[in-house]
Amino acid sequence: MRAALLLVLVAGGCQERPASEGSWLEGPLDWQAEARAAGGALDERLFPGSEELPADTTSVTLLAEGEGDGPLALAVTDRDGRTLVDARDPEGSPNRMLPGRHLAVAMLPSATASLPLAPAYRVAPVGAGAVTVSAWVKRASGGRQHLPLAVIVVGPVVDDDHLDRALGEVGRIWRAAGVEVDEPVRLRQDSGDLARVEIDPALGSDSPMLGQALALSSAAPAGALTLVVVGDVSLAGPGYQLWALSGGIPVPPVQGTSRSGVVVSAVLVRHDPVWAGQVMAHEIGHALGLYHTTESDLTAEGTAVHDQLGDTPDCPAPVAGDGGTLTAAACEPFDAANLMFWATARGATTLTQAQGNLARLSALTR
Repeated sequence: MRAALLLVLVAGGCQERPASEGSWLEGPLDWQAEARAAGGALDERLFPGSEELPADTTSVTLLAEGEGDGPLALAVTDRDGRTLVDARDPEGSPNRMLPGRHLAVAMLPSATASLPLAPAYRVAPVGAGAVTVSAWVKRASGGRQHLPLAVIVVGPVVDDDHLDRALGEVGRIWRAAGVEVDEPVRLRQDSGDLARVEIDPALGSDSPMLGQALALSSAAPAGALTLVVVGDVSLAGPGYQLWALSGGIPVPPVQGTSRSGVVVSAVLVRHDPVWAGQVMAHEIGHALGLYHTTESDLTAEGTAVHDQLGDTPDCPAPVAGDGGTLTAAACEPFDAANLMFWATARGATTLTQAQGNLARLSALTR
């Protein structure tokens, strides 16, 4: 399975939504299970149990945490047997999910095909060893939602003026999609060993240094999405550049885990605060559950990998550039202007209605 490597991108403009009447998160409901290999006998549970989900449920977020460091995923079916997440191919499932090491998160829905929500789901962890599964139910989502953003600056890496300009761009982009970004707190911490966060291309969001940086979210208020600003972020190896990375798609709605938030390079914030805001807005999209409209590389069969939303444009495989990579230039007539294209030029700020709708279903927005 492909590692959960989420590269930098940029953001969007949707129609204004009416003010939210409010939404709230219930949970977590926790239970213990023994993970099994995909295809084996599963230790599954009917969630939420014998009762159905409340009629005003808008999304369900699932978190699996294992004791070991092995790969972990979830198998999810509805009560009628419809497969939502196939643990043998979680990324290719009707409701896409990224597997992880030790920790994995799934959001229902993450795709048009997983709507409408089922009244109940059967959930089983797939991997090895003892696993704790937690579930949160989001209810009564209105139109416009608020996203509390806790900012942690690690060391004297950037001044408030540059950071304010970047966050202003984040707010502008997401406001157009019906999400008001608030900043309830800004903290500064000593740099320690995090002056430079290196990402292992083979591990992506499972990289140890990313987990170390995002664990700083334990100092942030509950219910906020944590943005950790470090000296620099890079991919291990020569010739690689990386500006920001989300802890997952989505990130868990709890602080202190190795996936709890987004990390961003202060180098970019100092160099170009507006572009930095667009990159941050893209990674926030991942944190809220959005995938790339088109991934960078073709599959072994030569096909392109797209998100699973009904109104996002797709870049077709025949336009692939050198080495089978779908470049922004080649995809310009299609989705390169979208926030969630895998890599776009500065100034691409488009989100579709379905992308805005999904972001407002996130467990992190209220």
